[in-house]
This record gives sequence, C-alpha cells and structure tokens, in this order.
Amino acid sequence: MKKTICFVGLLFFFASPLVAQRQRLDSLYKAIHKLKQNQVYEKDTNYINTLHELAYAYDAIKPDSMRILAVLSKGVAENAGYKKGISRALQDLGIYYYGAGDYIKATEHLFEALHIAEEIKHPKTIASCYNNLALVYSEQKQTKKALEFHFKVLRIREEIRDEAGSSTALNNIGSTYSTMKESQKALEYHFKALKINEKYNDKQGLAYNYDNIGYEFFVLNKIDTALYYLEKSFKLTQEIGDEDMESEVSYNLARCEIAKKAYNKALQYAQKSFEISKKLNKKATIHKGYEILSQVYEAMGKPELALQNYKLFKESYDSLVNRENTHKSYQLQAQYEYDKKANQLKTEQQKKLYEQRIYTYISITAFLFVSILVVVLYRNQKRILHANHVISEQKVEIESQNAELEAQAEYLRDVNALKDRLLSIIGHDLKTPINQIKGILPILEAGGLTPEDFQFVAGGIKQSLTHASDLLDNLFRWALSQLGGEMLKPQTFDLRPVIENNLELYEQVAQKKNITVVNTLQHSIRIYADMDMIDLVVRNLLSNGLKFCKGNDTITFTITENEKMVTICVQDTGTGIAPEVLPTLFGEGHISQRGTAGEKGTGLGLTLCRDFVEKNGGTIWVESTVGKGSSFYFTVPKHAPVPY
Repeated sequence: MKKTICFVGLLFFFASPLVAQRQRLDSLYKAIHKLKQNQVYEKDTNYINTLHELAYAYDAIKPDSMRILAVLSKGVAENAGYKKGISRALQDLGIYYYGAGDYIKATEHLFEALHIAEEIKHPKTIASCYNNLALVYSEQKQTKKALEFHFKVLRIREEIRDEAGSSTALNNIGSTYSTMKESQKALEYHFKALKINEKYNDKQGLAYNYDNIGYEFFVLNKIDTALYYLEKSFKLTQEIGDEDMESEVSYNLARCEIAKKAYNKALQYAQKSFEISKKLNKKATIHKGYEILSQVYEAMGKPELALQNYKLFKESYDSLVNRENTHKSYQLQAQYEYDKKANQLKTEQQKKLYEQRIYTYISITAFLFVSILVVVLYRNQKRILHANHVISEQKVEIESQNAELEAQAEYLRDVNALKDRLLSIIGHDLKTPINQIKGILPILEAGGLTPEDFQFVAGGIKQSLTHASDLLDNLFRWALSQLGGEMLKPQTFDLRPVIENNLELYEQVAQKKNITVVNTLQHSIRIYADMDMIDLVVRNLLSNGLKFCKGNDTITFTITENEKMVTICVQDTGTGIAPEVLPTLFGEGHISQRGTAGEKGTGLGLTLCRDFVEKNGGTIWVESTVGKGSSFYFTVPKHAPVPY
C-alpha cells in the first residue's frame, strides 16, 4: 500500500518521538496563552494561525483533538473575517474526515476551502486544496482525475519556487501512478521527491519516500530491496513520532515478511499496524489491519483466527465501499455546485461588462477630444524633456572630463613630488659617500698611502659603499612601490636562510661596533610571501638595529607562530625611540636620525618595510623605551590564501 501526503500549508518536523511532539504541543499552547493576553486576540491572525498549527499537530497522534481545534479555528476566523484562516480550518476538517473514512464530509469541506482559496487568490492554499481533493479522488479509484489535480499542484509549487511543496506533489504523483499499476513511473517520481527531501534533510518527507519506494519494490517482487527502504522508513517514523505513518509502514513490512516466510516478524508488524489504526480511529486503514492479520494467521496455519479476521475485514471494507459509493454521488453534486457557482459568477461579470460598455460609448466623444489635447501637450512636453536630457548629458560629460583631468593632475603632482624627493636624497645622501671615495682614489693612484694607512681608510670606504648600496637599493624599491611598478611574487620558502644570510652580510658591521647578534631560530620555518620583499624587510630592520646600538649591546631575532601566521621580532638594547617619534616612524614624512656612530639614513627603510609587509598580508609595529631599546615586530602568512 502506497502512502500519499495530505498537506494544508505547513508541515511539522519532529526531532525526536513523543518527547519532541509533547514539546511542540507545549510550545503551541504557550504561544496561544500568550496571544490571549491581548483583549482582541480573537481578531489576531497570529492567534488563528497558531490554532491551525495546533490542530494539524494532532493529526498523527489524536485526530479527535484535531477536529475540535479545527472547528474552533474556523469559528474564530469567520468572526475575524480572516478568509485564509477559514480555508485552512476547512482543510483541517477535510483531512480529519478523510482519515476517518467519511469521504462525503471530507469532500464537502475541501471544496468549500477551495472556493475561498480561489477567491483570495492565495497560490499555496489553492495548491493544498487541490492536493487533498486529489487524495480523495485516488481513494475512489478515480486515478486520472487525481493525477490531473496532482500535476496542477506541482505546477503551482514550481511557479512559486516551493521545493518542499514540489516534493510533496512529486510523491503523490508517484503514489497515483502506483495505483494505476505503473511501478516504474511511480519510482521515477518518488526518487525525484527523495532527492529534494535529502537536500533539506526533511525526515518526515524521507519517511514517506522510503515507504513508497519500498512498496513499489515489493510490487516488483524485489523483497530484500523493499525491506531495505521500509526499515529506513520505519526507523524515521519512530524517530519523528508519526504514529499514522508508523501504522502504514508496519503494514507494508508485514507483507514483506510474509513473502519471506518470516511469520513471527510479520505478525508483530501486523499487530502494530492494527493497534495504531484502532488507537487513531482511522477507519480507512482499520480494514487493512484485519486483512493483514488474516493473511498472517493463514500463513501460520491458524485457520480459525484467519477466518475471524477475514470476516471483520469484509464487514469494515463493505461499510467503507458503501460509503464511497454514496460519496461518489455527492462528489458529482459538489462538482456541479462548484461549476454552477463559477457560471453564475461569469454571468454577473458579463452583465457588468455590458453596463460598462454603454457608459464607454457615452464617454467616447469626450475622451477623443481630451486625447487630442493630451497628444499636443505631450509632444510639447517631450520636446522640452529631450532638450533638458541633452543638456543633462552634456553636463555629465563635462563633469566626467573635469574629474579625469583632476585625476591626471593629482597623478602628475605625485610624480613631481617623487622626483623632488629622489633628487633631494641623491643630492644630499648619495653625494657624500661618492665624494669620499673620489677624494681617496687619487691618493691611491699616486701610491701615497702605506699599507697601514690603506687599512685604516678601507673601513671608511667600505662603510661608505655599504651606505651607498643600501641607499640605492631602498631608493629603487621605494620608487617602484610609489609608481606602482613593484610586482608581488609570493611563494612558499624557508625563512631561516633569509635571516642567516642577512646576519652574515652585517657580521663585520656588528663586530666593528662590538654588538652581539643572536638568532634564536634553530629550525626551518616556511612562510608564503615575496622572498625579495621579506629579505629587504629583515635587512632594513637589522641595519636599523645596528645603527642605533652601542658597544656591548645585543640584537636578538625571535620567531613565534600559530596556525596561520608567523611573527618575527627584531629586538635591540640600543638607544630606543622617543614617544613623539613613534607615530611617524613608518610614514613617508619620517626624518631619519643619525646612528650611534654617526651613520646616516634616508628615512625610507621603515616606510618600505611597512609597504612590503602589508602587501604580503601582514602587519608591522614597534615597541620602544628610550634608553632601553626597541622591538620591531612584523607578521607574514604561513600558507597561500584559499580561493573562494
């Protein structure tokens, strides 16, 4: 037996069995109690909607409570003039009578709900009415009519992009094809619904899908596959506490176990299915309980019990069939009344159109006169608007050109300022070491220096050359950075050799000033950055530390890391930095101070350090105390950024 889904507009999902149901009911009762604090709560649509939710929550556990709440909800909605609430309450009653096997009252309420839903033009409510009416048609074996309604539901759900509703429609289409004995088509639509329910982890929807798929495999005599899906459904129904669904799945499991000749298990499932149907008073399924029990007892060789249950099955089934026959006549009458009302509405609309046509004929002459006048005024207005539009476009174009010229002027000012800065640095800082070397060269050529004298001046020459080399390197890299020519070339590399190479480069400078340089990094550590840029940052920070240290001072390199970043610290025990200098230290306006041995600087080194660290995704900062020394920190990433 396949399982179709009744649904009014809201589906409720339970995280655990009876506890979750109790929690859901308690939550709804609390919400109703809170809404009743308002003196006009009966006019509040939130109160009416909550009554509907409470009624629907009782469907699978206590149908009589659902009926009582639906009647209450309908009365309150009618008093409030809330048509959507009336339609939903009528559908709740239709679902109750459908489950109770009273198809006459079910159809009556559902058609009334449909009239109201179409009147207020609410797509979701219309779709749920179609859905539930289709289920009644299906119970009457009018499968083509049922299929027609289910496809209407699917079209509406897809138009409003309601995937949960589309899943329900697909499931019910599959169930209808199952009734038509077309198992392959049934499976096709059930698996489409399953895909959507898996996407949203809709446990109730999955339970229905697994049950229906299991039933189709049973029909195809693939018992093991059927049991696989039915057991998954059974587990979910117990998890969400849907007893109505549990009864249906138990019935199908019993049939599979009979086919496998596992009669004891079949009896357990059959008894469970029957007990739940009796508990819920589901007359439409009670007769199936007698039927499956009769089949199990017959298979177990208990003819008396088999015959007893078969007689009860026939009595309940005959009663249901008679009721269905009566219902068929009633449904035709209900359909006729529906069509009659539609025709009456159409006739009234045609009458109104005729009256409006007469009024239109009387007014047409005046309308034509006014139309001619409007056309003349419109043409004049259009010419004025066109002229204003042309002026506006010209204004926008001029403003755009002005903005472009201003941007070019700003760029030229920046380039000119850069040129002035370069000339100033070259004129003052680069000229001095070159002149020193130039003055010594003639003396060397003339042989006027003894080896001892040359040894004495060699240190000064080397210092001048080192200063000039560092200056030119920083100057070139700074100019590229300012003009946008510095291209970032990140890669993963070991930081340790970079630090060690720079320590070796400045070893003689440190020895000359009697400064101790300590490298605490004793192992490889890999980072992701531009190697040349990080090399320049390390070199500048080391050079800066040596510049402001005296004899017996210490410079220490330390490294810390976390999952994402590596932090490098260059700490010295030198002269320190005054508090008023710290805010401008990494800016282009920073004025370089002479070192402890009179060393000069350009003021570019720390600016470059900031630019290069930030371009590589890190930050740089300093902590300093005058007379005690400074600690320069900068961070770099360990890994390449993950693309989105």
